[in-house]
Amino acid sequence: MKKHFFIWILMILPLALYAEEVEIGGLWYNLDATANTAEVIQWKGDQMYEGDIAIPETVAYKDVAYDVTSIGVFAFWNCSKLTSVSFPNSLKKIDNHAFFGCAALSSITIPDNVTYVGGYVFQECSSLISAVISSHVKAINSNLFADCTSLKSIIIPDSVDYIGAYVFQNCTSLSSVTFRSNITTSSGEVFNGCSALKEIIMRQASPFDIYENFFDDSTYQSATLHVPTGRKIFFQDHLVWGKFASIVEEDMPDVENPSSPFDDLNSRRLILSYTDGLYEGGSSGGLSPDDVIQLVSFPKERMGRIKGNKITRIRFNMWERFSHLSDVKVFIGTSKDKYDLACQSVADLHEGWNEVTLDKPYTITGDNIFVGVSYHMSEEDGLYPVKWDPYAGLEEGGYILFREGKWSTGEGTWFIQCLVEGDNVPKYDVHFEELVGPVYKKVIKAGESCNISLRLRNWGSMPIYNYEMRVQMGGMGLEYSPLYHYAKINGVGQWDIPLRVTIPEGTPVGCYELSVVPKSFNGEEYKGEAVPMKTPMKVYEHDMGRQKVLVQVYTGYWCGYCPEFDQLVEEKKQERGDLAVVSIHSRGTYWMCPASESYLSMMYVDGFPNVDLNRCVEKTPYNNRNHIMNEDVDEAKAQPAFANVNFTGYYDEESHVLNLTVSGERNEDFLPVEQWTNLTVLLVEDDIIGYQNGAEDPENYHHPAVIRTNISEIWGDRVEWNGDRYEKHYSLSLDGLTTIDGAYNVDNMRVVAFLSKPFTGSNYEDIYVVNCNEISLKDLTTGIREVNLDPTQKKVYDLNGRMVSPKAENLDGLSRGVYIVGGKKIVK
Repeated sequence: MKKHFFIWILMILPLALYAEEVEIGGLWYNLDATANTAEVIQWKGDQMYEGDIAIPETVAYKDVAYDVTSIGVFAFWNCSKLTSVSFPNSLKKIDNHAFFGCAALSSITIPDNVTYVGGYVFQECSSLISAVISSHVKAINSNLFADCTSLKSIIIPDSVDYIGAYVFQNCTSLSSVTFRSNITTSSGEVFNGCSALKEIIMRQASPFDIYENFFDDSTYQSATLHVPTGRKIFFQDHLVWGKFASIVEEDMPDVENPSSPFDDLNSRRLILSYTDGLYEGGSSGGLSPDDVIQLVSFPKERMGRIKGNKITRIRFNMWERFSHLSDVKVFIGTSKDKYDLACQSVADLHEGWNEVTLDKPYTITGDNIFVGVSYHMSEEDGLYPVKWDPYAGLEEGGYILFREGKWSTGEGTWFIQCLVEGDNVPKYDVHFEELVGPVYKKVIKAGESCNISLRLRNWGSMPIYNYEMRVQMGGMGLEYSPLYHYAKINGVGQWDIPLRVTIPEGTPVGCYELSVVPKSFNGEEYKGEAVPMKTPMKVYEHDMGRQKVLVQVYTGYWCGYCPEFDQLVEEKKQERGDLAVVSIHSRGTYWMCPASESYLSMMYVDGFPNVDLNRCVEKTPYNNRNHIMNEDVDEAKAQPAFANVNFTGYYDEESHVLNLTVSGERNEDFLPVEQWTNLTVLLVEDDIIGYQNGAEDPENYHHPAVIRTNISEIWGDRVEWNGDRYEKHYSLSLDGLTTIDGAYNVDNMRVVAFLSKPFTGSNYEDIYVVNCNEISLKDLTTGIREVNLDPTQKKVYDLNGRMVSPKAENLDGLSRGVYIVGGKKIVK
């Protein structure tokens, strides 16, 4: 009895393993019988979705209940008669283009359980007046509300930390936008064509960096920027936010203001310093075109900490030719246009720092002040009056330049310093800004070393000539050594202190937090604030091999350098044999697929061509391409794998269906370190012919490694472990894949699969690849078609067509997997 029951289960189980497209209650669904979930998909036949639609939380099919968790790509595409849609609380995902062109849709509310909303979802919803975004969405993806010409206002929720390009393009009725507290990165042209925008409400204390074309130029003059009380100066002095003609403060009690580095002043002298600069002069109002004003703002948030002290000297930096400058003055003013607090001529100049002792020192009242230099410059100079560095960070305040009748801000190095003397300024005032963990190594083997970098700034009166730090991890003190020593660390800029840290032998496998605090400066115990700088660190013990390095190449058909880089990558692939290459093409190509669209939307790409290795290190490769494809690849290959990736399956040439099983085993260190991961499976085709700028024959370039589609979810399926093993089954019809001529070539296709950390929509470097492998479709053994399909035969075959048992009863002795018995697939 028990034996017959077991066989009966085997015979019916395959029916529940495959996705099925069905119509239920007027909506079409893709049913996943494995997870018991349903995805709303595009209508079938001629009847589009229309009217008022309520998507249910569950649907029933053949006496099985399915949770409705996602809305698929193009699900309601161009449903012009769709007037309303309500979403269920079970919904977690709305995929790309889902409601594109729903011209009658007037309002939407995305429930809080939704964590992912793709790009172009509501584009061209021309009647959409109001939209409420889920409070758990991490990213606002490209073109989300583009061409929604009736949209009035929008609130970006606290959960969002990234805004893509063209999100609100041509939203001509949009008048108000509110930014919440966590945004860190964004693309350009987000509000392109938003001519009605009048109110921008910034509910975070400091401006996040944006491109100048984030808003239309006219918006900076016509709209009002609302910021928290006491933070106006930081927005005024920002390179882009400072372009708003109207910035007003208002009370926002729930917005936290960052602490100041001047909380614990305990010494006698201080140099106020900014990392600022400029590469050309500017003119001011009634002055002649060659009269220049350059200045910085020292805001009251800082000056209020040291009021009562005196600014006795002003220093400014000159670089290269300055012999034709005349009428040079330093000044302190209450505004950008007044020199009313101090003004003094400079007798002579020299390259480098020029220091001027004020005849009448300025006593700090705690109010905002402007400190600067003015001078006359002759035409023959073509002068760089300030040492300029385009990679220096923009500080709060920044430099301010009066140029062509308007003020602007920018970045560079070491422009203005003020020497402050008094009774309450510190000897050492060290501000620890960031601890940069290992750039590439996400995990480290016990007994090995890695580099970290401690970013700090010293605003104290005493330069630091030597220092000691306390480096700890999991309660253990770690040995470290500086990679090199500075002659001194003073108050003229931000300093990166690189340290070589060693993880002790015998450190238990697991996840840790490495922290650094100051111990002493110049041999004196540091008594200031000692907030530890921290970075995650994962420690493993047992060696494990990596199958292949995932090489993601970002390329554009318009890029003249891409063919050369394609050739380099292909040469390295052939030479090494351990690279799995996929190409993510720029938008506008014929073979753009949802996976490529999502990767481009979410992964920061600094120009084309570009590359990242194991989704961990990404660089602009053209100038250092050889280093990336040699040293960086070697380092990527050396990273631990934790679990392997293997393939079985076959491609049915008659039905054009790819049946695939991806499986593997994990290393014993996996659970204590990585805990869980996702499996991403991509279908890649080599040698697709299409246009490519820079090629010898641009019209007929052979594009390598093009991602045709994602077999798994775009960001991967969560791996469920059965003991130490995992196994995922996929079935994919290749019909419908699109290229220029509508064809595909199975002989040129590969499956690339990799294990990576789950993507939450925030930090791209957190989804580094644990292991990767690939296989050509033609290398998937097709012997399955040669198996005797007589149902009376009970021999057992694997998916490669090899007989593994002469009797079906012997399934008991086989490992878990998919087998063929009597011509039918059986899952054990």
